[in-house]
Amino acid sequence: MPTQPSQTPPAVRAGIYTRISWDPDGQRTGVERQRVDCEALCTARCWEVVHYFEDNDRSAYSGKKRRSYEEMLSAVEDGELDAVVTWHNDRLHRSPRELEAFIALVERSGVRVAVVSGGDYDLTTPDGRFTARIVGIGAVARKESEDRSRRVRRKHLELAERGRPAGQLGWGVRTDDQRDLVREAASRVLEGQGLMTIAKDWNRRGVARPTDCPWTAPTLRKVLLSARIAGLREHGADPSGKVLGALSPAVWEGAIDRPTWDHLRSVLLNPERLTLRNTPTKYLLSGLIYCDLCGGRMGSRPRDRVTRRYVCAGNRPGHQLAILAQPVDDIVAGHVLDLLTTPSFRESLVARLRLARRRASGTSPRRSRIGSEPPSEAGGRLLRHRRAPTAPLPLDQGAVGTGG
Repeated sequence: MPTQPSQTPPAVRAGIYTRISWDPDGQRTGVERQRVDCEALCTARCWEVVHYFEDNDRSAYSGKKRRSYEEMLSAVEDGELDAVVTWHNDRLHRSPRELEAFIALVERSGVRVAVVSGGDYDLTTPDGRFTARIVGIGAVARKESEDRSRRVRRKHLELAERGRPAGQLGWGVRTDDQRDLVREAASRVLEGQGLMTIAKDWNRRGVARPTDCPWTAPTLRKVLLSARIAGLREHGADPSGKVLGALSPAVWEGAIDRPTWDHLRSVLLNPERLTLRNTPTKYLLSGLIYCDLCGGRMGSRPRDRVTRRYVCAGNRPGHQLAILAQPVDDIVAGHVLDLLTTPSFRESLVARLRLARRRASGTSPRRSRIGSEPPSEAGGRLLRHRRAPTAPLPLDQGAVGTGG
């Protein structure tokens, strides 16, 4: 009897997940070690690695979104993986809520979970899920994270009480040149100059910045509000800098003294301080005039840095009209000024104001001296009557034709 050839079972498609909570320098040494160990486990089990998922410098305890972890879940959901391999169970989860969602995914998909250190957990069985919840991932791992977080907070509190920085000193007190710049900025602010003016001046002078971006008013404001420039170490501060935390004398030299810094903060945090520039209006009639050809509303659109225009996009296909803004503004401004110098128009405005006051007080209005014609119609009639004939408005030579 002939024997049938043996069929090779399909290879298990594995996805390796690695994670390190703290890697501020981005060296990736921790996740690389995890990857090597996970690959060795896959080789020993004859599994094929088809995906790598890495969350470097990303805590699972903080609750922040882990991009690679979410991608791994999507790959399992889409049937791209037969097994998930990780170095330890706490690399996957530090939260019971995440664990329960992962258990539900395992039950739906049947994906395996393999662990290099600590042994595998069969999350498809009650015993495996119980062990994962109590020992491997859930309560114990979360307690470890909470203990580490408590130790880190205590360490930072101790550093703050001793006046020592938690890391690298912030900009403004690292060198004598930076202290001189802080004193210059503080003096200019107290003299009434704006932060944007100082920032532009520093950018023009090529003053070194704390980041690769140019100086801006918010960046300079953050520096001047910080306690470090007064030789103080702050702990538990509000990120906006408006509310101070606990202050201790710092081990570094400040740029300004405490009274000057307090005065500077009172100026910068004054709610009446003007923080926006009064930019003059460039277009008087944008959205207020209409195209005579199609009736469309005309908006502002400069042709270049010098030439201002009003443009109608057109309500008909192929129609576009552009006129120079300066002649239109001059004509309308001249009519308005001429109208305001007319005694009858001033009287109509006064009558309109009196009428509004009488209506607000509940008394019956009287007729104005200009007769029964409403003031608004009188003003419009006066404007039409006094309008002088004008030459055709100049079209912009670069405008599209008005055919269509």
